[in-house]
Amino acid sequence: MLKKTVSVLVFENVFIALCAVSMAQVSLAVLQIPSGKIAASCFVFFSTLLVYNMHHSVSMLPSQSLRSVFMLITASQVPRSARFLICCGAAGAMVTYFFLDSTQQILVAALACLTLAYSFPLLKFRDTRKRIREFFFIKVIVIASVWSLVTVFFPVMGEHYSSASLWLLFSERLLFIFAITIPFEIRDLEQEKKWGNTTLPVVLGSEKSKTLGYILVVLFALISGLHYLVLYTSPPLAAAMAGSAASAALVIYCTHEKRTNLYYKLYVDGTMLLQFIFVILFS
Repeated sequence: MLKKTVSVLVFENVFIALCAVSMAQVSLAVLQIPSGKIAASCFVFFSTLLVYNMHHSVSMLPSQSLRSVFMLITASQVPRSARFLICCGAAGAMVTYFFLDSTQQILVAALACLTLAYSFPLLKFRDTRKRIREFFFIKVIVIASVWSLVTVFFPVMGEHYSSASLWLLFSERLLFIFAITIPFEIRDLEQEKKWGNTTLPVVLGSEKSKTLGYILVVLFALISGLHYLVLYTSPPLAAAMAGSAASAALVIYCTHEKRTNLYYKLYVDGTMLLQFIFVILFS
């Protein structure tokens, strides 16, 4: 029963949606903003649920043009559970969208366009249409940037905060998400080679990609130390981020080609939830 519950939460993308909310809550805690805006957190949850189930299901469709987005809830090739969660995510995101600040709504519109271009072949390049993720090295950069925007800038829009602290936090999040995305890139190495996509592991190989991941984790730890020990004295937050850096380094170290998909979607993604737990425990 427990195994089945974990499987549903992880593989139906409920867990990653909770991780996104936890990252947004970390941002509010770091910037000392009361987490009173429920609409923003709910939107982060539902939009993540929608985007991840949509992206996973697109490859199952006979046609992958933008018009086929509506087939995601009707096509028999898409599992019923995925169709249900896409509907839940879309409904929840649409309802909560109208409770957001106007600046948040503008950011959402821009990110929605980027997300569609990531999942669907909308961009014309050398007489063929490509997804953003198929361009040279762009995939991991887009993932890290979108996650950082959604979990750092988006939840604090319309609030009062220190600009310096915000930009430091954005840098930390960008490095952290970039680092934990590398194991997924290693997982997809053979598939990306087959599709002819140029990703970090395709160019650098698995071991050098892991080395890059360690460097990113060290940079994350250094900026966090500067942020929470030098500029804004908060040893508890420094300790929480040190623990988070250690967890990220560990999942990168333990990454190899024989790992099951559960490892990536539970343990690697789980480092985000673990960062939230560290912040709660140490604060």
